[in-house]
Amino acid sequence: MDIGERVEELERKLGRAEHRSRVMLVAVVLSVAAVLLLCAGNRTGQKSVRAQSFELNDTVQKVIRAERFELVNSTGKLRAFLALSESSGQPWLDLLDQNGKGGASLSLNESGQPWLALWDQSNSLRAWLGLNESEQPALRLWDQNNSPRASLSLSESGQPRLGLWGQTGKTYASLSLNESGQGLRLVDQNGIARAELYLSESGRPELALADQNDKTRAGLYLSESGQPGLYVADQNGKTIWEAP
Repeated sequence: MDIGERVEELERKLGRAEHRSRVMLVAVVLSVAAVLLLCAGNRTGQKSVRAQSFELNDTVQKVIRAERFELVNSTGKLRAFLALSESSGQPWLDLLDQNGKGGASLSLNESGQPWLALWDQSNSLRAWLGLNESEQPALRLWDQNNSPRASLSLSESGQPRLGLWGQTGKTYASLSLNESGQGLRLVDQNGIARAELYLSESGRPELALADQNDKTRAGLYLSESGQPGLYVADQNGKTIWEAP
């Protein structure tokens, strides 16, 4: 191979190398461009996601208005609801068990006083706690037969009162305090107080017994000086005998 041929071969090799270099350079440039485009696309995507996030945040409702809200479990069973009572127009919140029964109710009465009610599996009212018309607290308990059995409340003057009912819900016993003393009352099935045990603020005790006509027929007491006394009355409530 003479010099001229070597020169030609060298030129050919240099030309091939230059071509390969150009190809590699183009490949590198294309790769860099692809990376830059990918990064730009990612940034654009991030901006898009952020923009969507801002849009979602901008559309979040701060106030939701409806006439009724219902909460259901995974099977669609109603477990709680918030609505307005159709009868009183007051807000009403109900919490139900897994069978859609029992639970608790929270609402306001017609005067706007709050109350809480507890229901059993047969949807019978068993307990009630709230404020009465005079804004005094009251607790009432019922048995499984819907008969009242106990109550605890404050009178309009703020004095405590405890009431106990028999199984029929008619006979009644009450223990109360008032401004002048404290007393225990036993009431029959007709609502007549048949026996009363009373203790005045001065410490004077008295027991009074009445008939079915609500007439006091007998009494036992201690006087202010501590002397015992006993009296008997006729069917009209008039004392016919007393000692001492």
